[in-house]
Amino acid sequence: MQTNKHDVQGLVGALMRVVHLLGRNQGRGLREMKLDPTAIRILEFLATNGPTQLKTLTQEMSLLPSSITRHLQGLESAGYATVINDPVDRRARLASITERGQEECQRLNQIGITMFSAVIADWNPEEVQVFTTLLKRLADHISGPRLSQQELHAYLDHTQES
Repeated sequence: MQTNKHDVQGLVGALMRVVHLLGRNQGRGLREMKLDPTAIRILEFLATNGPTQLKTLTQEMSLLPSSITRHLQGLESAGYATVINDPVDRRARLASITERGQEECQRLNQIGITMFSAVIADWNPEEVQVFTTLLKRLADHISGPRLSQQELHAYLDHTQES
């Protein structure tokens, strides 16, 4: 059974609203803590993936090299990250998280969990599990194969005819 267009529009609208509200609320919280959302993403990436070449950070985070460098300088100044010459490849630089950076990531994650717990305080555990399962499934599909240009054009042609 195929989902109808109206239901998909409703889902997209609700999802876009949630993304907007999450971004707005995260921005408020980070401003109060004087932290940059992009720097936090970099820090979390390093916490998860370990020491990483700047070139890889640029690709994985979809940022310009100058942006990565600028954010890493701020993280270094705060004592959250270090950047050294890569011992394996002398031409490359390697970023890693410090112990202080790990502690800051843990603190921020705890704040996020506390804040989000308040948002879903009236949900029962089953609702949380179902929603989590569906969100993970959505993320897997989004990160999976995309429509080819030909499929996209065929779809657009079909919807214009409807």
